[in-house]
Amino acid sequence: MGKIQILDEKLVNLIAAGEVVERPASVVKELMENSLDAAATKIIVRVRQGGKEDIQIEDNGSGIEPDDLPLTLTQHATSKIKTVGDLDKIFTLGFRGEALASIGSVADVRIESKTEVSAASSISSGSKTISKAARGNTGTTITVSGLFRHIPARLKFLKTDNTEFNHIYDTFVNTALTQLSVHFELYNEGKLVLRLPAATEFTDRVQDIWDKNIATNLYQTTVPVYGGEAILFLGKTEIARKDRKLQYLFINNRYVTDRGIQKAISDGYSGFINRELYPVYFAKLTLDPNVVDVNVHPRKLEVRIDNAQQLFGQIRNAVADTLARSTKADMLSKIAANTELPTNQESTFTGFKPTSSSYTPKTNTYPSTKSYLPKANNEPPVRPTQFLLSDSATAATATIEDSPRNLLQLFNTYIVYQNGAEVVFIDQHAAAEKITYEKLRNQINHSRSRPLLTPLVIELESTKFKNEVIELQEELKQMGLEVSDFGGKSIQVSALPELTPHLNVASFLQELVGRNDPGVDWPALSQTGIPQTTHIRIATMACHGSIRAGQRLSAPEMQQLISDLAKCELPYNCPHGRPVSWVLSQSDLEHNFRRTL
Repeated sequence: MGKIQILDEKLVNLIAAGEVVERPASVVKELMENSLDAAATKIIVRVRQGGKEDIQIEDNGSGIEPDDLPLTLTQHATSKIKTVGDLDKIFTLGFRGEALASIGSVADVRIESKTEVSAASSISSGSKTISKAARGNTGTTITVSGLFRHIPARLKFLKTDNTEFNHIYDTFVNTALTQLSVHFELYNEGKLVLRLPAATEFTDRVQDIWDKNIATNLYQTTVPVYGGEAILFLGKTEIARKDRKLQYLFINNRYVTDRGIQKAISDGYSGFINRELYPVYFAKLTLDPNVVDVNVHPRKLEVRIDNAQQLFGQIRNAVADTLARSTKADMLSKIAANTELPTNQESTFTGFKPTSSSYTPKTNTYPSTKSYLPKANNEPPVRPTQFLLSDSATAATATIEDSPRNLLQLFNTYIVYQNGAEVVFIDQHAAAEKITYEKLRNQINHSRSRPLLTPLVIELESTKFKNEVIELQEELKQMGLEVSDFGGKSIQVSALPELTPHLNVASFLQELVGRNDPGVDWPALSQTGIPQTTHIRIATMACHGSIRAGQRLSAPEMQQLISDLAKCELPYNCPHGRPVSWVLSQSDLEHNFRRTL
């Protein structure tokens, strides 16, 4: 007798439930999606004991006909697809017809429903017998009780009530963000937790869930992409976080996760945000169902996209373009009041003179690649620096110097001045770094070198490190830095870039080699016109060839730095993403001194 047999319906449903019903939040997701597919405009979610005891979803959707009620608890019974071809053009959130049957196999389910033309009726997963219900309004109420009560092996893996409710809350929010025209309410143990009235603007829904600070610090853009359209709400650097909790992706009104799109957006933020922070964003993509396969994950949390690489590149460029355009406008409004140089005057910032004449580092004294600002006790004694100014620049500086600008340098690191009703703080290293970066970028294909009368010999920390530097010899030459093998662990530097004549070569090479990523290179950055790897190299050179923190500046030097910063194409952030400036308003000061309430 053969060993293979067909499983009975109950066992089949239990297996399906293992894929669909992971925890109470999975139930909430499936039932809320059913309500939305029924065109509900109001959805109320009530839970007890983290959803383990009770989950109830009430809606005012189209309802379920009495004759269809028994089929709702039957595996793979659905009104949403009929043919194989329908799988290629799914417009609904649910389509498999397995959710209620799966839930009914691991919990007690009661469904009450009424349509516009039929009387209210109900059915329970235990009896599957239709009975009359007292419901008066059109819509459906589904109650799920005792989830995993009869399956101890599953129940023991659930977490505390608070943890399970937090998962339910996240699922509720994920769904509510996709449907602005729907009113949502969430109750826990009978208490209202979140009420979200129907909204016309996405930022209104964001403010109702989080706060005004998030909602008012988003740049919005709409761009055409492969297969459809992308609406992006991109958080400003001020609201960047140390976690990814405020990163949301929706495709065709479905919350999903996609590492490719996540990477595309993160790469679009490159140069606009601190490398150790994560941006806040809400990405809403509307794509032709023919290019999106939503039938690749049991809980429909992942999708497969046709021609994904093209879509990733378009999203990445859209993010970069939006940030470039928007952050520049923000920054220029901050520094405009402190710049009086003619708009057609060339930038004159050329770097700084070294505070020490020695360029020969000792082994194992390279700065950490995780920090762009050396510690104060590692810096040589600070001396005033001198800019290399042309005659016209000197005249302009003299004019500015004669005008009181209330310029102040704090901690030999920050430039401070008043701009109307605001006090502006500028990080001198970040500002100088951005000025140098844009000059290097603009000369990337025709960088000029400054030959050294006496070549520098630098001993690196290892032969392996030396070999990695020599492998980059041609790329470095294109940047104006000429190096050659000097034997052992040493290299010889025969020329330095004209724009960074006092480059700290050892620390630059240490970081450059550490960040040399052989991975996939994105297309040219739309806001800079150069590939990502090139951006990293010149950003690193700008960092190690610019004014440092702890370096004293004179008033003309500070003024010139601000003036040159105003001429930058993208002055808002340094190339590594740290903000260049910070503003303290007069109203904030008055509030803190209790002058205003």
